[in-house]
Amino acid sequence: MYKYATGLPAHAAVIGLVNPLTVTIVRKGMAGYFTIMTADNESMAHAIRDTINIALGVTPPQREAMYAGSLFGFDCPGADPATYDADGNIGKPQTTYPTDEPINATGRSVDHQIAHDEGFDVFDDMTDDEH
Repeated sequence: MYKYATGLPAHAAVIGLVNPLTVTIVRKGMAGYFTIMTADNESMAHAIRDTINIALGVTPPQREAMYAGSLFGFDCPGADPATYDADGNIGKPQTTYPTDEPINATGRSVDHQIAHDEGFDVFDDMTDDEH
C-alpha cells in the first residue's frame, strides 16, 4: 500500500489543521481532513481529540503520523508512527554533534578551535555560549 503506512489506524482525531481550536478527523491514505467541531479553548480541543483517539484505540505516535500523512502524503517519513516517541513527539533529541570531529571542552570542534586560536574565527565577536 504505502511505504510508511504500516501500523496506522483507519482514522484519527487531530487539531490545528485549520486553527488550534478545530478538532478534525483524518483518514489513512487520504489528503486533507474532516472538521467535526470547534472547541472553546485549546485545552478543550486537546481533551476532545484525546477522548476520540482513546475510543478509536489511536496512540499519540499514530495520531501524529496520521496528521503528517494527511498534510504531506502517506509516503513521507513523518507518516510512520516509528518516527515519534510514546508522547507523539518527533525524533530524539540530538545528543551528539553531526560530525565525526572530536569536540573539545569548549564545545568547539578541534578544527574550529585551531582556527579560533590562529585568529581565523568568524565568530570572534560571539561569546562561547553563542557558538
